[in-house]
Amino acid sequence: HFSVSVTSTINIDLADIPLGTDYDLYLYDSQLNLIAQSDGTNTPSEHISYPTALPGKYYVRVYRYSGSSNSKPYNLKVVYQ
Repeated sequence: HFSVSVTSTINIDLADIPLGTDYDLYLYDSQLNLIAQSDGTNTPSEHISYPTALPGKYYVRVYRYSGSSNSKPYNLKVVYQ
């Protein structure tokens, strides 16, 4: 989770997804309501851009839809401006 102190645009990137896997991204507000998602199929990256997010706590979920890798980690980056 992370907290935003001013109205912001939240950008979330999931990169370096291992070949043969399918991971998805979900963004939840402080009440755990789903507010944005990225669920591309068999892509090397996923992205969410959520504009005008209000101040508060947010949660990111990386969901393994299919496949997995114990040897190659993914890269998760959250930026809010």
